[in-house]
Amino acid sequence: MNYETIILELKEGVGYLTLNRPDRANTISLQLMKDVVQAMERVEAEPEFRVVVVTGAGRHFCGGADLRDLAERTRRRTATGAEPQKDGDFVTPGARSVRRHRAVAGAGDRRNKRRCDGWWVRDRSGL
Repeated sequence: MNYETIILELKEGVGYLTLNRPDRANTISLQLMKDVVQAMERVEAEPEFRVVVVTGAGRHFCGGADLRDLAERTRRRTATGAEPQKDGDFVTPGARSVRRHRAVAGAGDRRNKRRCDGWWVRDRSGL
């Protein structure tokens, strides 16, 4: 599957999910969120993925929310007369929520778990 803003690779049971927006410091846009959800659904469905290492292309792992993307979507909604959402503009109507996945997000082994923000392991990961 091709993604617009990420790269997902599988090498010897280890998945590598790379945030691939180095020109924007890998900031989180709506498209990036959609791509990550689709990728994690694939990871969850394919038992070949034992773990997933999440990394960023370029100099930055992730620069946070893409405020330009948020502002542009807000401008478009305002121009079309759409009502702002109660919970903020970042989630669009009909978007699926990110559910808990059984894959690893982070460093990928016990020695490096202190270096990552979070890590999750499948029951069959072997870590």
